[in-house]
Amino acid sequence: MENTHNEVALITGASRGIGRSIAERLAGDGYSLALFDIDTATVEQTASEIAAAAGVEAAAFTVDITNVDQIKSGVGAVIERFGRIDVLVNNAGAIQIKPWLEVDESDWARIIDINIKGTFFTQQAVAPHMIEQGGGRIVNLSSGAARGPAPRSTTYGIAKIGVVHFTQSTAVDLGPHNIRVNAVAPGVVASTNLWNDIGDGYRKYFGKDKDQRINESVAALPLRRPQRPEDVANAVAFLVSSESSEITGVVLDVDGGAAL
Repeated sequence: MENTHNEVALITGASRGIGRSIAERLAGDGYSLALFDIDTATVEQTASEIAAAAGVEAAAFTVDITNVDQIKSGVGAVIERFGRIDVLVNNAGAIQIKPWLEVDESDWARIIDINIKGTFFTQQAVAPHMIEQGGGRIVNLSSGAARGPAPRSTTYGIAKIGVVHFTQSTAVDLGPHNIRVNAVAPGVVASTNLWNDIGDGYRKYFGKDKDQRINESVAALPLRRPQRPEDVANAVAFLVSSESSEITGVVLDVDGGAAL
């Protein structure tokens, strides 16, 4: 799935974990990279390392995707630097494990803002440029938590269901402009920082440490193994490639069969 047109991919939450794996995979396919993250030092290091390893241009941008003004200025800076955005991957996310009866307004705001507000407004800022250039591809990161009840992470589940609805609605709206919009729903990607937050929550409220919760989750999967960031990156690479040119509005589960 080599990129032969010197296209540009913008990835949010790109400095580590799934976001970094997506950046590495798309760099390997030949994309120039615009990497958004709130952590300036880490995203700059990530961009430098990927550029050196893959031989592509990779630029770091400090952007808090809960701040609409920063999103707009960041997208503007990408257009000024590269002249176009062909791929957008809305990867930035956050989770909280907490009984919903104890969720307060600040908890709600943080999870909703990072997971759905950031996705909504980043896509809103990028889409006009894709329309003007005649097309593009967008992948939003949802979650298996959007597939059914998530009583221990209700706010996160609500946000990720919102990502699915937004993906499908905008796939219909943007299709006539040759813009495909899809989502990827990771499962138990145990090596990411999200699982540190999951472990903290389960330890505090349910008396289980991170490894216990991972083992429980993996045991319930048909494939009986955790997923890797690279597995998610491979799915994203497929959805932004010409090989998926007739796929839009779908949620691709990368979850070891958990959705079955």
